[in-house]
Amino acid sequence: MDFECPTVSLPPFYSRIQDIVAMANSGGGLIIFGVDKNGGRTGIDGTLADSFDPANITNKLNRYASQARITIAYVELNFYRKRFGFLLIHAAPKIIVFESDGGYQDDNGRQKKAFFRGVIYTRTPGGNTEARQSDLDEMIDKIVQERIHSFVAKIEKVAHLPVNAELIARDPAAPSRGYVLVDSGKGIPVTVTGPETRDAMPLRDILDPSVPFSSYKAEVAAQTRQWRQGDTHHRVQKATLIRWYLNRESFSLSEDEAEFCFVSAGYCHGYVMFWASRISLERLKTRIEEEIGLAKYPMRDILPYVIGAFFWDEREEMIRSQLASFSGQSRNIARRIMDMSERDEFLHNARFRADTFTFGQQRYSFSKVVMDMGRSQRLFEELLQRDMAGRCPSNLRMVAHQLDIVLHTVSMEETR
Repeated sequence: MDFECPTVSLPPFYSRIQDIVAMANSGGGLIIFGVDKNGGRTGIDGTLADSFDPANITNKLNRYASQARITIAYVELNFYRKRFGFLLIHAAPKIIVFESDGGYQDDNGRQKKAFFRGVIYTRTPGGNTEARQSDLDEMIDKIVQERIHSFVAKIEKVAHLPVNAELIARDPAAPSRGYVLVDSGKGIPVTVTGPETRDAMPLRDILDPSVPFSSYKAEVAAQTRQWRQGDTHHRVQKATLIRWYLNRESFSLSEDEAEFCFVSAGYCHGYVMFWASRISLERLKTRIEEEIGLAKYPMRDILPYVIGAFFWDEREEMIRSQLASFSGQSRNIARRIMDMSERDEFLHNARFRADTFTFGQQRYSFSKVVMDMGRSQRLFEELLQRDMAGRCPSNLRMVAHQLDIVLHTVSMEETR
């Protein structure tokens, strides 16, 4: 993330393209306009939308890197009567190398070089830098991993089909001709219609997307295997995790599987505490320390809660030793949890600070709900079902997160 504070006008395109390319080469990033280096909210004058029009950026970039492909998005928001710009830069599918120098004239008429031919720029906490061998190795590894993930995703789609579904092989050179694969190894010829054909049907209309593998255990094991053996960036989405949680009684979790679910929940805005409770404390502590070092959103904002939930007596030592690794909101969360004097305060107010909330047509008192663990469990599962359906507002998600803490830290202590 970078903060920019343009004054009278936006600096020339060439003084920004190095930032954009460096971020794209480093996995993507965000530039916020209207915030100075100290975090002061100065706002921007006028609009920068034309300057960061995706077509405009691509056309200019291709003059200096003809094969470069960068996906960007730019939006502006008004906040407290000030305007701020947000430039989101996605990871580049290929490493971008400039094919010619790029320069511009500064306000004093002097020629300035913004980037140089043959140089690969990457983004570091201190700014842009020329890539070292280790940077190139990391960039290449990311691209390879993403391609592996894309390939495995195709296999994953097949694995999620109903057991009685049939597979069709199609030759790209003859897209209208296909063969239904049968057990004997032969193919039964069929005609394949394209998506533009009137008779074509979306898969969602003929397949039930909720149908899992042959069993939940097999599904969890396959996803974990992909993460452990092939793609460390692999995650499952929150809806899948909720479905697994709601059917948790039908299968058992290995520690590898619990850790994969914990990581997925942390990075996909899910509910982490149940999965964390199925990991040994030693292993959980190691994972927390690794994630603090990575400091990636949104996991970094979840970690202080996990420390408070499972390492209450060690929280101050664990958080204070790593406080420099936290930033912004996660640092404020960490300090608040360190300052809590009683564990009951954490269990009842860490994420949901109010006491009352409305769910359906009923008004609840959180402190009364958690006096009955059975009632808490039923309410938690109802909230998860709402969230899975996309009908759970943010305040009720906070209630669900707080119930996740209450239910599963207590459960952890009782079973260990």
